[in-house]
Amino acid sequence: MRSLYPLTAVFLCVTAGCYESEISNRNESKVPEGEAHNANAADAHLQAARNLFLQGRYDKASAEYTAAIQSAPDHADAYAGRAGAWFHMQRFDKAIADANQAIRIDPHNTKAYFNRGLTRFTQGEYDNAIRDYSTVLRLAPHDSDCFASRAAAWIAKRDSPKAIEDASQAITLNPQNARAYFNRGVAWYNSDEFQNAVADFTAAIAIDPTYPQAHRQRAFALGRQRHYDKAILDLNHALQLDEQDELAFYQRGYFWYLLGDESQARMDFDTFQRLSLGSQDLPYYDRN
Repeated sequence: MRSLYPLTAVFLCVTAGCYESEISNRNESKVPEGEAHNANAADAHLQAARNLFLQGRYDKASAEYTAAIQSAPDHADAYAGRAGAWFHMQRFDKAIADANQAIRIDPHNTKAYFNRGLTRFTQGEYDNAIRDYSTVLRLAPHDSDCFASRAAAWIAKRDSPKAIEDASQAITLNPQNARAYFNRGVAWYNSDEFQNAVADFTAAIAIDPTYPQAHRQRAFALGRQRHYDKAILDLNHALQLDEQDELAFYQRGYFWYLLGDESQARMDFDTFQRLSLGSQDLPYYDRN
């Protein structure tokens, strides 16, 4: 069996990106006086859209944002908010178009830059994402979430020192930012600083015990320190929180194999293979 470890950092970067998908609820501007058309109706639709967005009903939220735009065609926040809804529906071209329109109307709209950066990150445009996040931070230098998001983009570019710097700044601004600890842990891991990685994943878990990726990534770091029993316990927690996490099954099987329990390893590898059937981007798996 080949070692999984050379592949692990790649999956860590992807996971950091995934956990960047929470759209921040930033302070949103009012409809510009003198430019608004039926401003009260637009604001009512906008509030309804925000509520639906927070419930995860993105299709309904996008309809309310559209109604707000119809009432106030120059309402930048309605375009910026709809960009976030499009993002969650994986309509990335529409998300970019709406964010661009929001920025044309209001070049200082941080939500539009953030949502465009998030979409660009998801599309693999890391340099463009960093530019958008940097614009947000120029306009709002105390935005902890944006520092954590830019850290994830640096991780994707394999620039761990800059990722650590941004994640550390996010933590300074908000010591309860679990995602910032998580992303810094990823950067430490990719720098082979496994003890620091364990410490940051532990901090993320202390803030949010229901963070399955943090349990999984801490298991990886513990495994690199040959603490296989502890790593398996973390993977057990991760799978309790997300029973479809195929990589957790794979890694747990690998640790069982290293501990000499081939029966447990085989069961986890078989589960991994069943969950991952059809994927073209999988770790090496040899059932023998």
